[in-house]
Amino acid sequence: MVLLNDIDVAVLCGGKGARVVAELGDTPKVLAKIEGRPYLDWLIDKLKNHGVRRIVLCAGHLSHKLIEWRDARTGADVEIVLSVEPRQEGTGGALRFARLALTTNPVMVINGDTIVNADLGEFVKYHGEALGVTVLQARRFGAASDYRSAGHYLMSQAVLDDIVSKKIRSLEDYVHDRNDRRLWRSGVYYDIGSPGTLRRAGLFFESVLDVA
Repeated sequence: MVLLNDIDVAVLCGGKGARVVAELGDTPKVLAKIEGRPYLDWLIDKLKNHGVRRIVLCAGHLSHKLIEWRDARTGADVEIVLSVEPRQEGTGGALRFARLALTTNPVMVINGDTIVNADLGEFVKYHGEALGVTVLQARRFGAASDYRSAGHYLMSQAVLDDIVSKKIRSLEDYVHDRNDRRLWRSGVYYDIGSPGTLRRAGLFFESVLDVA
């Protein structure tokens, strides 16, 4: 198994979660309780299983709640760094504000509300030393769908610098428009971004997700 112990992981979790605010109130979407545990705990366990040692949370809305959650964690198994946006400028903006905290090559970037059951080590192996972006595509859990973006990207330092210099706001559009974009297909993903998927998340997290 390829380990991710020398790769920074940026988690984009600064959005307002407008679709699920009625469900969560003043709780950030990434701290939503799933089977009694905050979503971020599930995600971090998934990343730990792949050897990840350093995670940068790209926070914004309700960032103080994430700081409280981080400070209440016990143990030093994973370093968790918070990058708080001074203003919201989309997913690209969140990554721009966190740029100086991301030092490895490549960096893995994850949409904060999407988790995937796939071998992330093999994802890194496929990316290799590519200078561009590699997108992880997976099938949506519970649907007879084709492979689509699972909100997981591997990006070189050059790509991160390009996002900063061009003041990119939409990371998704930027990645889609790159001619050097590569695709890697594996696994299934789950998105907690809607009320329905948030309420039904337990089935995926307990029975499908490979977290010990």
